Amino acid sequence: MKRSTALALSSIAVAVKLALAPVQAQSPATGAVVQAQPRGAAQVWVYAYRAGQPAAGVEVKLGARVLGVTSAQGVVGGAVTTGAQTLEVRDGQRVVPIELDLAEGEQVQIALQFVPGRAPAYTLKSSVSGTRTVDLAAEEARAAAAAQAAAEAERGATTLDAVEVGAEAFRTDDQAAYVDLKRMSVSVDDTLSIEQISRAGDSDAAVALRRVTGLTLVNSRFVYVRGLGERYSSVLLNGAQIPSPDPTRRVIPLDLFPTEVLEGVVVQKSYTADMPGEFGGGTIQLRTRTVPLEPFFKATASIGGTQGTTFSEGLREQGGKRDWTGRDRSARNPDPTLDGVRRAGGFFAPQTLANPNGFTATQIEQVGERVAASSNYEPRRADIAPDVGLGLAAGQRFELSDDVRLGLLGSFRWSQGWDTREETRRFLQASSQGLLVRDETALTGTTREVDVSGFSVLGLELGADHRLALTSMLLRQTENEVREQIGVVDAQPLQRNLLEWVENSLLSHQLAGTHRLPWFEEMADFEWQYTDATARRYAPNTREYLYVFDDDGNRSLSTFSDINQQSWANLDDDSRSLDLRFKAPFAFNDGAAFGTVSLSAGRTLRDRDSYIRRYQFGLRFTDPNLRRFVLSLPNFEQMLQPQYIGPNGFVLQEITAATDNYVADQRLDYVGLGVDVTFDDRFRLNAGARRERNMQSVSTFSVLQAGQQIDSRLDEATWLPSFGATWMINDEQQLRFGWSRTLSRPDFRELSPAPFLDPILDILTFGNPDLQTARITNLDLRWEYYFSADESLSVALFRKTFDKPIEKLLLPATGSLLQTLANAESATNQGLEIDYFQRMGWADGWFGDVDMSNWFIAANYSWIDSEIRLDPARAGVSTSLNRPLEGQSPYVANLQLGYSSPEGTHETALSFNISGKRIVQVGIDTQPDVYEQPAPSLDFNWKWQFAPEWSTRLRLRNLLDPSVEFRQGDINIREFKRGREINLSLEWSPKRGG
Repeated sequence: MKRSTALALSSIAVAVKLALAPVQAQSPATGAVVQAQPRGAAQVWVYAYRAGQPAAGVEVKLGARVLGVTSAQGVVGGAVTTGAQTLEVRDGQRVVPIELDLAEGEQVQIALQFVPGRAPAYTLKSSVSGTRTVDLAAEEARAAAAAQAAAEAERGATTLDAVEVGAEAFRTDDQAAYVDLKRMSVSVDDTLSIEQISRAGDSDAAVALRRVTGLTLVNSRFVYVRGLGERYSSVLLNGAQIPSPDPTRRVIPLDLFPTEVLEGVVVQKSYTADMPGEFGGGTIQLRTRTVPLEPFFKATASIGGTQGTTFSEGLREQGGKRDWTGRDRSARNPDPTLDGVRRAGGFFAPQTLANPNGFTATQIEQVGERVAASSNYEPRRADIAPDVGLGLAAGQRFELSDDVRLGLLGSFRWSQGWDTREETRRFLQASSQGLLVRDETALTGTTREVDVSGFSVLGLELGADHRLALTSMLLRQTENEVREQIGVVDAQPLQRNLLEWVENSLLSHQLAGTHRLPWFEEMADFEWQYTDATARRYAPNTREYLYVFDDDGNRSLSTFSDINQQSWANLDDDSRSLDLRFKAPFAFNDGAAFGTVSLSAGRTLRDRDSYIRRYQFGLRFTDPNLRRFVLSLPNFEQMLQPQYIGPNGFVLQEITAATDNYVADQRLDYVGLGVDVTFDDRFRLNAGARRERNMQSVSTFSVLQAGQQIDSRLDEATWLPSFGATWMINDEQQLRFGWSRTLSRPDFRELSPAPFLDPILDILTFGNPDLQTARITNLDLRWEYYFSADESLSVALFRKTFDKPIEKLLLPATGSLLQTLANAESATNQGLEIDYFQRMGWADGWFGDVDMSNWFIAANYSWIDSEIRLDPARAGVSTSLNRPLEGQSPYVANLQLGYSSPEGTHETALSFNISGKRIVQVGIDTQPDVYEQPAPSLDFNWKWQFAPEWSTRLRLRNLLDPSVEFRQGDINIREFKRGREINLSLEWSPKRGG
């Protein structure tokens, strides 16, 4: 750039030349910078923040060429020739020219901070010289003097090359970008970058999130935030609410999301008006990958196994030839006649005088023979193969013209894993001698899990002010479980077999746009997003049957009412939402105060259709000798032969319950207003309010008796206020405060009396049409200290009070337990959180010549205390009216020690996690609550870049392999071990143009 041009812009720009004097070589930046560039060239990345928020639409030029427009992930500048280059960054009316003196093969990242009324500030990260943080606000006087000197030089008075700003150099990576999000946010947030996820070697979002402060992972798929169950945690996908394919939980299981599709995660723990009002422990914001900054291709393959499963004998099902795809094509399809009756809304029943349109005995026999012939009932034993996985990902950018840029990204992942578990289960009863074991069974089961994910992004940039993106994602997780449970129940020795296939899937399409509107002195932003998502749970041909043993140990088919059952179940949950957001900056008092005003509005529509159809082979034997002979055959498969199916034998009958089918819908409209103001660069206030109008209904209907229907409706409008304040004590530390009022609504399933089996606890559960919305008041206080761009320490206090919280209640039943839901009277939840991350350069010299700056330590600890007070009129037979919240652990701790070699060849981390005991089942009839005991986890991850295009990764999981114990009083009612895991993967990522 000519000096005269810089002079002309001197009133609104600052020109700085960074003299990048070579220093000791540091580790190349990770994340965006992956491969070294060809000799004689360099690469430039730019990240921009406006008023503390990631800035969209910041135009980046190199000379006359527009390189791109920044987003939260930055914009890449193409390879530039070695030497002095001038990079222009335009933000509204401000132009920031930056001269770069680049070395051969150097890679540079620039993170800019635009604050209205102030000069820009930025951090420059170089693969050669490390990181230089430049605060131009502190250099305004020197910059003004430089501009004046430049003006004098134009008049021939003097000559000035540039202003040279020095700063301490240190190594960092893309983790700093997510630390910036945490630091600049108006709310109390915790962040997890893809660098942190990769460093720990986590394979899905659920496992990764257990390392965040105050989060616990339950049943390997649900995340509890601050000790609150999954009903008090919400999940957003790129800012939009998405349905769950799990009908037994109101939040989507997070193990459905492979880390390959994620760019990062933000856990927002204090409420703001731009968030959905269903906010309890926090909101988990999943951010998927965006259009790549440069072309790339990656292929991975993995193999692994689990102790006690791999190469050991397990239980298998004789399924279909395409089961490995995770989608049942035809092996478990319902009989055409049964499916036709279901689609017509009828009931499979015999022909009688009262039902002249029913099926004849001959027709029923034919259908029964077809169902028996097409179903496999007997588990088979076989050695279990290793876990395997494959993945592909690629991306490309196209410069269609100076103002039009197109980007594409696609990825695919398939994996198959096995898990054999041997578990002891006990059922207790109270007596004058205390708790006694009434029933005890040994459960052996093998689960085959197939995960398939497809992900694509199409991005279009039109000039500097308009960006469009279409993001599509298909996630499918299939579990095929085969189980045998043998023991004594109600003094009867028995064996119960289960064969189950369940497909959980999520198909999502999101079309989003970001536009800069030149209607204000500082440009305003308008963002919109339309989301169309479908969650599905498909469970075809679940088979369960029961054997009993006589005194001599002989086995025969049970004659109890639950002797056998086959069911076909399906749930479709469709969601469509439109979200609009307008944000405009403002400044007053000569720039001493500045901020933004934002307006958001949107609508979400949901429709759910759920059905379960249950059938049974009833015993209609008229010949007692034939009955005794058939029921004593070696297995159920041999019993269901054609000669034993008919009026004098097994007769197929439908046993669908009146509450097994329901439809539901929801319409949620909202409008929110927020104001964010910063005073004197030290005080920041955020206030807002959100109004939500929620209308939802559930209709549970009988397929046996037309017109028999149970309806439940919610129709309410609520104002949800929020307030936040930040005191920026100095450049390193700040203090935050947050207050808000939020809510938690009952979900569709919770409002329906339709019974379902809780897959975690194996307890039959009924919803409650009379549930009310819970109200929550939130208080947060957090102190934050930042050692550097990516090193920090924070200490937080929080307290939540609940009015009418929704809790699970147990009801006594003969031979089993029943579970329902009810509103408690009130509850409180409070605690302390400490989070720490720092590189260990301070330990240099402790271990000889080892450079400890390549090591890091990360730790967090949460202490949580809660109490729920049950309404005596609704407590049923609960043992205690005051107890901790279900699922709340009194403490959660994480510790991670890691190392990254300076040249980027090796990366390793050792991660430890533990959480305190938590209630998983409340006690009834004077029996104590059931607590899951602490089970510490120790994981190891090592990545080795052994060639420019090749790397390998070793993951070791659950190295301690503690027993998982569920304890009631002093007796373990469930106990098992998960087994140690090992996984080895190989990755090929050719260089650009390779």
